[in-house]
Amino acid sequence: MTFVRNILLTIIVIPLAITAQTENRLALSNDSLVSLYADTVRVLPANDTVSSVVTSPKEKIFWKDAIKKHRFNINDTTITYPRFLDFCVKVYRWGDRTFNTYDSTYVHPTGKNWKFMIKNNNWINSYIGHLSTSRMQIMMNSTPTSSVGAQLAFMAVSYAYMFDISHLISGEKAKHKRMDFSFTCARFSLDFYMMSNSNPTKIHRFGEYKYKNRYWFTQKFNGIHSDDCYGIYGYYYFNHKKYAQAAAYCFSKIQQRSAGSFVLGFAFDHQKFSMDFAELPEYLKEYLPNGQTLYWFRYNDYCVSVGYAYNWVFHKNWLLNATAIPAFGLRRSRSESSDGIKTLFSTNLRAKLALVYNRGRFFYGLHAITDGHWFKSSQNSLYSSTSDVTLTAGVRF
Repeated sequence: MTFVRNILLTIIVIPLAITAQTENRLALSNDSLVSLYADTVRVLPANDTVSSVVTSPKEKIFWKDAIKKHRFNINDTTITYPRFLDFCVKVYRWGDRTFNTYDSTYVHPTGKNWKFMIKNNNWINSYIGHLSTSRMQIMMNSTPTSSVGAQLAFMAVSYAYMFDISHLISGEKAKHKRMDFSFTCARFSLDFYMMSNSNPTKIHRFGEYKYKNRYWFTQKFNGIHSDDCYGIYGYYYFNHKKYAQAAAYCFSKIQQRSAGSFVLGFAFDHQKFSMDFAELPEYLKEYLPNGQTLYWFRYNDYCVSVGYAYNWVFHKNWLLNATAIPAFGLRRSRSESSDGIKTLFSTNLRAKLALVYNRGRFFYGLHAITDGHWFKSSQNSLYSSTSDVTLTAGVRF
């Protein structure tokens, strides 16, 4: 009987309680209006209209108008786009979430989409090693190539225009071409280059020749021609949450705390250059082994890269980066090469240094990068490299 009584009480009492609560709400609605929006309850006088109390969501704005009003942010969901552009923005947001996320205690965004930079770039080609089985030692470097210009960047897209000023330094017209492309996000980076260089070269060591009892001397030489060299590098950063390559080389992030990362990647290079010693003065030609005056180097490298990169925040607003990435793999020498068609072991090195200073919207950078390729066969052993120094001053907005 007790059990039955409890069941009857449950059936009768609970509906009555619910009905009472409902009636209380209805009584409230007779005297006032209740507005519910964004998890907020507001009790308003009954004579107010509903349209005056419902708070509307943030107003939508067309993307062109957002740019004009300086309100554009690609992650702002209130900005509207045409259908195709909207698809591209959604793909970008997905990629940004997936590949470009950092630990905020180590890396901060700059909060700006635009950058304007003034740059000065300087680079040279160097050659050191020995030629032929007689191991004639050589050491040479091209005259420096220098340029100044400006670069405007919007997020991942940028355009730069540089003026060559090499003739102001060396007094000679430059004979070179160079193109660089790079993309960097938290997880990985891609670099592509294409270059040719026929600038005059200076010889500093040539076999057993001595100048005033020293092997070191300087002799102008026009016989080195580097044509259509190109390559592509890709790197993955294991500690991508805390280490920001972009903070050191793109000025698009701020490294707040020191961090480093192991790097794994790939490298492909096509190298093509020649040394025509027929243009040498006669007093140097006698040191050529076997009288051979022409050496050709043309080969492709297919390598795996393994290295380490470190960002050191040694003082507020200051960042020093050091990166070393050796690469090992196979080298395929072409038929035009002095060594002929051969499959060789490839050993290359890419090393970087960066010093960056951030002050509010303004930033300044000093970058030094070297790419080296060691060609070693039964006849020749030559380390050729391109060394690059860039000075940058810019502003974010």
